[in-house]
Amino acid sequence: MHGPDLAEHYTTLRHRPSDRRPVVVRVTRLRDSAPRPAVLLVHGFKGFMHWAFFPELARRLARAGLVAVAHNASHNGVSARPEEPAPRWDVLDDDEGFAANTHTRELDDVGLVREYVEGLPGVAPARIGVFGHSRGGGIALLHAAERGAGALALWAPIDDIDRVDAGTKAAWRASGALAVPNHRTGQVHRLGLAILDEVERREPRLQILARSRELAAPTLVIHGTADDAVPHAASQHITAALEGARLVTLDGANHAFGATHPLRSPLHAHMQAALDLTVAHFVDTLARPR
Repeated sequence: MHGPDLAEHYTTLRHRPSDRRPVVVRVTRLRDSAPRPAVLLVHGFKGFMHWAFFPELARRLARAGLVAVAHNASHNGVSARPEEPAPRWDVLDDDEGFAANTHTRELDDVGLVREYVEGLPGVAPARIGVFGHSRGGGIALLHAAERGAGALALWAPIDDIDRVDAGTKAAWRASGALAVPNHRTGQVHRLGLAILDEVERREPRLQILARSRELAAPTLVIHGTADDAVPHAASQHITAALEGARLVTLDGANHAFGATHPLRSPLHAHMQAALDLTVAHFVDTLARPR
């Protein structure tokens, strides 16, 4: 629960022209109308805005005086809408949408959320930060390169959208789909060819390290040494390319920093450290007078 000191609301955004699924947004903030900085929260692959630590991070950012804005990417596989009774936010039941997802769609979704946030009453549009985890970290960085950002925080970010070996790509193209196991739910999702086509085109818009060199935003990067999903070297590459980036390595931390879904209490020490560092980073860079 978000608690009596916080206000939380949902809205649904649609791309124009509307050839895509809607983007569901959750805004968490203190119950006042004071103008405050905002932080966009970008989830990763097979993720969603209610996954594991995202609600906790949103609450902590809000209590620190920022507006936390999370969203479900339009094609992340979750079909639940805020107007539905007791929506199952953690069920990836939109197989068709998941299969059609691409990095470009996710990047466009963040852009749509950014436009919404910049027009929100009580948000200082010149002070907007972006947070991302895993693939969401790469998308957050690409968004910042396109639209600017007052600050960035990236947890275990990818440094390249091309993460599949040549043999897997050949089998994927031959069959028309790639099977994606979901160990949390036991489901097997599938990805269509649109995202493979995108990866193989090597579009400049999606080149994470190249776009990193265009940025100078104060950036905190956190990565664990026991991450078996995204190698620690990815964060080293990003911090080497991005001016003003600081890498914090958590010894023994895994890809989720000890978190599970749903998030259990007490928090794992790695998760506690990542949350503390991230909230302090956004407060220092966005909320305090410079």
